Amino acid sequence: MTLIEYRSYFRLKLEFIYKVEESDDLLKRIIKAYFNWEPIKIGLEPNYVLSQKEEERLNLALNELKKETSSVHSGKLFIHGSGVSSQ
Repeated sequence: MTLIEYRSYFRLKLEFIYKVEESDDLLKRIIKAYFNWEPIKIGLEPNYVLSQKEEERLNLALNELKKETSSVHSGKLFIHGSGVSSQ
């Protein structure tokens, strides 16, 4: 998967939790912390092909973000894609 494809995937997985700008900022912080890449890499090298290890690390961070957010929203049921929530 390329870096720009991963950004789209990252946005999609977090779209019901974060605005696009927020998810982009999170991804930039993650790539800086995990790989010491400058955030501009997404714009300058959008077709950079992520290695399997890089993709796995990014997915671990993504899963942690989703877990962290779900614990903040405990007590509510969010049905992905439906816009339905209940207490």
